Amino acid sequence: MQKYLQEEVLAAHGIEHFDAWASTFAETQTVFEMTPDGGGFRMNTRLCKFVNLPELFNLWFQMTFSRSREQLGLPTPRLISGKPIPISVPGSSTLKALVRSFVERVEAIKNGSVEPWQDNMLKVTSDGRKAALDVRLLTGGAEEPACKINMLVNTVAELHHRFDAAKATQLIYCELSTPKSSGQAQEGKQPAEDMDGGEAADVQLDKSFVYHEIRAKLAARGIPAEQVAFIQEHNTKTRRAALFAAMNRGDVRVLIASKQSTGMNIQKRLIALHNLDAPWRPGDLEQRVGRIERQGNLWPEVFVCNYVTESSFDGYIWQTLETKSRFIQQMRSGDVTIRAIDDISEVVLSAAEIKAITSGNPKVIRKVQLDAE
Repeated sequence: MQKYLQEEVLAAHGIEHFDAWASTFAETQTVFEMTPDGGGFRMNTRLCKFVNLPELFNLWFQMTFSRSREQLGLPTPRLISGKPIPISVPGSSTLKALVRSFVERVEAIKNGSVEPWQDNMLKVTSDGRKAALDVRLLTGGAEEPACKINMLVNTVAELHHRFDAAKATQLIYCELSTPKSSGQAQEGKQPAEDMDGGEAADVQLDKSFVYHEIRAKLAARGIPAEQVAFIQEHNTKTRRAALFAAMNRGDVRVLIASKQSTGMNIQKRLIALHNLDAPWRPGDLEQRVGRIERQGNLWPEVFVCNYVTESSFDGYIWQTLETKSRFIQQMRSGDVTIRAIDDISEVVLSAAEIKAITSGNPKVIRKVQLDAE
């Protein structure tokens, strides 16, 4: 954008060419990442960090003007307690053992004793997110009594019965363990990534149980199963339009989704948003919250609940997302106070961060955060 609109300004500072601009305001890194089709991994060199931010945005705001929702004073509902509510779930011994095993994988990756396609930091981060959601996604076996699913069901059921007379609706986001289609379940095929970006299911280990288990447990708590919808079950524009209309009427009371869908205007009766897992990118988190903090919501105050499993990757990932989201807000308001920020597109933990989380020592975790900043 600066190249098109500020070419003379960039030339005056000697940074009109991309290489000069990048050497002034960015740093690159070769990282291992997923291919666009989700079918494998590749090495890719990309911008990983932006530096000299106050100077960059002094130039940027010479040609741009933006107003945030807060500055405009739009009539949107307030958050109960003024911010998202963290709901903590104790980490089990099985989870703690899994997290400790990640350190061995990290060491093998650093030492080059495994090929990048066999294991890499992206895979470790992904497995850490799965373990934080439910250890059964990695180990199988019986349910842990204290788990995110049970905590979510308790919260959703309590809010449902409290606001049932007004036909209040609720939205649950879970990017992991998205449900299989009926054809895939019958044939045992490994599905490709769904249209909402959910992960493919493993043939040997059922990783698609979370949505169905939530629906069954909500039904046991008095919410009819037909009033709990999966967005993946409505895979055409016509079906989704009908689903969204049913949400706004209060005919569907709970919707479970993996990502924000185009035209997802379901805010009319939406009393609560539940983030069962943390998204990959801060922009995804903003899109999630934007479904409920939206004009046209009849509720003056709403709930946003973030579920965090202790002794897992959850806490660190949520803190990282918060830091990057805060930077985006500063960027939009023009009040940039930090000099550098890591890539805001996604969250992939480094070896040092994973080791810090495994240590369980808050001081070690804080030191790694300060080093990163």
